[in-house]
This record gives sequence, C-alpha cells and structure tokens, in this order.
Amino acid sequence: MHTMTKLLLAGLCCIMAAIGIAQDTSGNNLASKVVLIHLKITRQGDGYNISVKDVTVINDEKKKPARLQSQGTDQNGLVCLLLDKNNAIIDSTIITEPLVTRYEYPGEDGTIGSKEVALDEKDVMIRSVYDPGMEYLRIFKVTGKTKRQSLATLKLPTPKM
Repeated sequence: MHTMTKLLLAGLCCIMAAIGIAQDTSGNNLASKVVLIHLKITRQGDGYNISVKDVTVINDEKKKPARLQSQGTDQNGLVCLLLDKNNAIIDSTIITEPLVTRYEYPGEDGTIGSKEVALDEKDVMIRSVYDPGMEYLRIFKVTGKTKRQSLATLKLPTPKM
C-alpha cells in the first residue's frame, strides 16, 4: 500500500510539472491567441449597418470561441464568417438577436426576473482563435431556416497586439 501511494504521488507530480511547463510556454503558442472583434451594429430599416470598431489579439487559451452550432438561428440572427485574403473560411460564429439586450434582476418573489429590451444600436464583441491570415469579416442575416442574406464584407483593420 505504501508503494502504491508513492507511485500515485510520483505520477501526480509528473502531471503537475507538465501542466506548469505548458502554462509557461502557452503565451508563445499561436493556438493560445484569441482575437476579439468589436462591432457596432445599428438598426437600418429591416436591416443593419455594421462597422468594425477595432480588432484586438490577446493571449488566453482558456477563452475558446463559441462554435457555429448545427441548429439554425432565428430570423433576427447574424452569421459571421472570418475569411482569409482568398475568401476561404477560417472560422464562423453566430450573433443571436444582435440588437436585443437581456437584463436580469431580483424578483419580489425571490426569483430572478428578466426583461429583454430592443435597441437601435449596440456594440457587440465576437471572438475567435487568432489566425494571422484573417483579412475579412463577412456577415449574413438569417432570412429563413436555410436562407441567408449577405449584409456586408468588412476589411479587418490590423489587430492590436
């Protein structure tokens, strides 16, 4: 039993050392870089006016981007594609109801109440794993279960590092 405890402790020490080494070098790893794209979305009739405010790259391997989910998004959603200079897709994400904000508050009955407010303008942050080849952000409005309307293809500014 004593030998088993020593083996378990030795294995645990090896695992902890490997985790420490991975954490020390993660800042230099391209896979640990995340890009944050700050968008300004304004209601314009039945559509949107969208502009890129800034693009920032951070080191944070714990923040993984939300992946495009297989189920469709509702009629108020946007599909965003990160593209390289040849218009090849690098990554994608969904912004559900881009001009709706949900507020939560303590209810009088001891539960959490919530209220959704429709806005005419909103800043939205999307994130993805950083790829130095990314050049464009193409945005589509969901118009049906499988239909998308192209809204804009935006040239991404040079990211802040």
